[in-house]
Amino acid sequence: GPHVSIGDNCHIKNSHLEKSALVGDCMIESDKRIKNSLIGKNAKILKSNANEQRLYLGESSQLHL
Repeated sequence: GPHVSIGDNCHIKNSHLEKSALVGDCMIESDKRIKNSLIGKNAKILKSNANEQRLYLGESSQLHL
């Protein structure tokens, strides 16, 4: 998508990104639209068919669902 910065060694598959930055060494495989986001080093966003989400958030994180 438009206005996306992708760091080194990022793997992106079947994903839609807009106005976002991927720091590096991350993996994104999701059918969700990811917009206005900062994805940190070694982060993974993977598709899930579950009705619930498992989250691992670091210090000072924000999540809007």
